[in-house]
Amino acid sequence: MKNLIRSTLLAVLFLCLSAIGAQASLILTEEYPTTYGELTALGSNQTTGGYNTKWPTGNGTGAGAAISTSAAALAYGPLQQISGATSLGFRATTAGSRDTAATFATQSGDGNSVYCSFLINVTATTPTPRILMGLRNSTGSGTLAASVSLTATRQLTLNKSGTAAGTDSTILNIGQTYLVVFRYRFVAGSGTDQVAMWVNPTTGGIDETFAGVTPVTGASGSDQNTLLSLRLPSAADVSGSLYLDEIRVGTTWTDVTPAGGPLVGEKLGFTTQPSTAAPGATMSPVVVQVQNLGGAAVSSNGVSVTVSMTAGAGTLSGTLTQNTDANGQATFSDLSIDTAGADKQLTAVASGIGAGLADGVSAVFSISTGGGGGGGDLFITSASSVPTGLRVQGTNSTGGIFTQILGATSPDAPATNWLIVNYKTGDGSGVTTFTNPVSPALPQAFYRLRTGNNVTKLEPPAIGVQPASQIVSPGATATFTVAATGPQLQYLWFFNGVPIPGATSNTLVIPNAQAGNIGNYQVAVANAAGNVNSSVATLGVGNIAPTITSNPVNQTNNAGGTAIFNVAATGTSPLSYQWYFNNTTPLAGKTSAQLLLTGISTNDAGNYRCTVTNSFGSATSANASLTVNPVPTDLPDTNIVGFAAAAGVTGGAGGPVTNVSTYSALRAVCRAAGPLIIQVEGVIVPTGETYCYIEGFDKTIVGVGTNSGLAGYGFRVSGTNIIIANMSFTSTNSNSDGITIDDSSHGTGRNVWVDHCTFYDCTDGSVDVTKGGDYVTV
Repeated sequence: MKNLIRSTLLAVLFLCLSAIGAQASLILTEEYPTTYGELTALGSNQTTGGYNTKWPTGNGTGAGAAISTSAAALAYGPLQQISGATSLGFRATTAGSRDTAATFATQSGDGNSVYCSFLINVTATTPTPRILMGLRNSTGSGTLAASVSLTATRQLTLNKSGTAAGTDSTILNIGQTYLVVFRYRFVAGSGTDQVAMWVNPTTGGIDETFAGVTPVTGASGSDQNTLLSLRLPSAADVSGSLYLDEIRVGTTWTDVTPAGGPLVGEKLGFTTQPSTAAPGATMSPVVVQVQNLGGAAVSSNGVSVTVSMTAGAGTLSGTLTQNTDANGQATFSDLSIDTAGADKQLTAVASGIGAGLADGVSAVFSISTGGGGGGGDLFITSASSVPTGLRVQGTNSTGGIFTQILGATSPDAPATNWLIVNYKTGDGSGVTTFTNPVSPALPQAFYRLRTGNNVTKLEPPAIGVQPASQIVSPGATATFTVAATGPQLQYLWFFNGVPIPGATSNTLVIPNAQAGNIGNYQVAVANAAGNVNSSVATLGVGNIAPTITSNPVNQTNNAGGTAIFNVAATGTSPLSYQWYFNNTTPLAGKTSAQLLLTGISTNDAGNYRCTVTNSFGSATSANASLTVNPVPTDLPDTNIVGFAAAAGVTGGAGGPVTNVSTYSALRAVCRAAGPLIIQVEGVIVPTGETYCYIEGFDKTIVGVGTNSGLAGYGFRVSGTNIIIANMSFTSTNSNSDGITIDDSSHGTGRNVWVDHCTFYDCTDGSVDVTKGGDYVTV
């Protein structure tokens, strides 16, 4: 039987998320409403409900800066216009100079900063040199503490208290919008306050180290004790030469460079794909969405969208042109194609106010004489976003068919890279619905349906080692690492719940850690089959001596076994560890947070403690005692409970006892008929197959002593009434679990008791219960 009876590939870009910067510290914003005119006039006359009531003060005479409708709202990458369709128009000459001012909460204090960002678009080839804006310590006239000016050669200069700090090398292109960020930082001492400016930085980083461009900096010039207003120097004539927009003032880099905001439409995309139907029959509704370049939906009403068939034979009929609704969606509900065949494709083109949007291209689909799944055909019929993920529905003319949904990060991925996302049996009418998980760590995923394959192995990500909290000295490098398992993994790190742009590997490096980096870090790990979020790890910055947060605990073990003690501590990295036996004897080579003692004897009984040190001090854990018992001679007690008890599991009770020490002997007795008590001596390595199958019914398989088990490959339980006890399992084969219990072609996999077993380094699962395995207690 071929694995893929019939599938329709559904290319669905299910999620594209940008980091949204937290703006808890924004102290002033100006996006400019649709009301326009002279800025201070609006400020003095418009006393309620308008943004510009924040500009009531000024000095000088004349028109001053004015909100203009002659320029569209400015936009820069992910920083988009928030409200209105206007921007601030400056004037071209110096006649009738006038300032306008907006106040904010007073800022001061050594180590604190005030950031300001704005968008600028120059419209004249030779603009008059002018100061654009600056931060001031008063609401009236006076020296600007930090200011940005524009030269006659269209370059931006930075000044501190009237002293030039430097000129950015960028020459502003006519008609292009730029993002500018400048900062004033209070520094202890006289004449030490710092100013800096960035042109077109990367937005959304946790601080300016993520800016991606070299700033202009300076520290000369007089200092200011406080800052409390933003000033816009302006001139009086009416010939506009440049426009400003989206002014933000805040106390952190994230405040003024959020990687988000309202989205701008840049292309069309099919969010509900064309479905299979009979020739001439109406297809399920097709939805085309206005999107940004990342595929996120953009609300844009009244865009004219026309669809046409651009691949495959036949004629497309129905209402081929629709306008988008308030959500930016154009719905085509009466489309049909008169000719059967595969490899058909639609293209959506925008016109009118949507002219310039990139065309959208649908997934490939079929027109079938089976009418949407006849003759056993399987087709994806719809896809939609729901709060819990991406919902995909398929139909098959035959009901009750076992169906898988497969996912990949590219529609062109080879067959081996399509992962099983989920599986179920279709209902009586042949309809199967899956809801697939989404994650910001997975920017895109594509899905298809498959029948004729009964594999149920899912491979979503799993986190083996969580990122660890740490403290580093100021200026040091902090590194967070996560260890995850699963195929085709993708990562995205978060800082205080906000995605970190570009942080898409299993390791996050934070160079030059400062107070602004203190907080919570977490990573999302995803593949097409699922996703998982790590635990939260904290970063502290400071010079702090170690503190013990978790002491080792007392243990009682059998001779020949393994004892493990753990200690946890906080303090500035790097931390050093040294374990001691009976308080005074240092244990050679035992210098990690975990103490591992193998093959223990009664001579190892005693007290163990650990001393943790760094450059700023040390701390010693409490003592933990180790008690070592002689090697037991009896088998472990088996007090069967749970589902296995309900099923009356007895294992091989009443059968003969046989001892095995080779794989051939173990394999034979595990498949033999009748009850058996199988005693495994030593560690056995299966050979020639990926599992040692337990196909016989009524078996007790028990390890002898403290060192018995399977290595490399594990057990696959396909029999009924099975006990496995006192064994260790490690599985180095990527397709083998420590123990798999299932109802497969080899048997039933039911009524199983697993007790007193140890699992370690199992490459796949430790214990998997799947495919109808039932009445199992571990």
